[in-house]
Amino acid sequence: MSAGAPVLRRWGLRLLRASLAVVLLAAVSRQVHPGEALAQLRAAPLWIWPSTLSLFLVNTALYAARVSALMPQPAPLPALIRATLVANFAGLALPSGGAEAAKVVTIAPCAGGAQRALAFIAAARLIELVIWGGLVAWGAAAVLPGRLDPLVPVAWLSAAGFALGAAALALSLRHGGGLLRRLGPRDGLAGRLLGFASGVSEPFAAMAAAPGRLLRSGSWALLFALNNCLCAWLILRAYGLEIPYGEVLGLIPTLDIFLSLPLAPANLGVREVVFLNALEPYGASAAVALAVAYTRWAGHLGRAAIGGLIFAMGRHS
Repeated sequence: MSAGAPVLRRWGLRLLRASLAVVLLAAVSRQVHPGEALAQLRAAPLWIWPSTLSLFLVNTALYAARVSALMPQPAPLPALIRATLVANFAGLALPSGGAEAAKVVTIAPCAGGAQRALAFIAAARLIELVIWGGLVAWGAAAVLPGRLDPLVPVAWLSAAGFALGAAALALSLRHGGGLLRRLGPRDGLAGRLLGFASGVSEPFAAMAAAPGRLLRSGSWALLFALNNCLCAWLILRAYGLEIPYGEVLGLIPTLDIFLSLPLAPANLGVREVVFLNALEPYGASAAVALAVAYTRWAGHLGRAAIGGLIFAMGRHS
């Protein structure tokens, strides 16, 4: 294999993702003129913009509290919040999932090193998977049937996958350290990777032996999920879609499954198609559906912009 093959594959994948975004956006443009969506955004009540940004910032604080609760000696919450905001900013320029990788770097000074940061972040995500899986299962059982039937099997499979994935990763992190140590020291890159993975598993094993820390983090994770859906519920109401909060609890986590997939740069096209199809059964016009999607995205961009300002000021550590 030539040395340039990985580079060609990487650029080929980028081209494929960009092409998909163009195709999806073209399909959306045939359903609604961009000016109609812009008119809806201009007509939105002014309170929705600061409300959306505020709730995104609340979730940043809740995320920091989730990670802090897992530490044997909790780091200062303001420092963790700043580190998380900077990671959100960095994630704008990185591929899907890049914000999570950036959090390992920015949270490392608060956690005592990259290995410990990765362990705490992984544990926080494992707990979130359990809660998110429960909400997706609620959507599959009580929200999607009769409105979005094609998504029902996807939701059930995702909920099962969340549960199995969380269990498998928890077991591997809980017991993997001993296995890695038994493999023995190795030289070179393999040895460094084994050492790093073993170092990650050790704080995770300590967390497993302290259920109180897991329960505290789980409580913050539940509030995180409820607040995320509250933000979406308020945005829907701002555009005249009075969907009950209980339904939003099942709808939004299911939609976020698609929005978390690395299908297109910045989810362009994917976001629009997902909201167009998901909100149509609730009586939303195409323009309103796009306005809902962009208002929610604006909250994410606003939070990232604050992270960029913190980074520029050099106050992220």
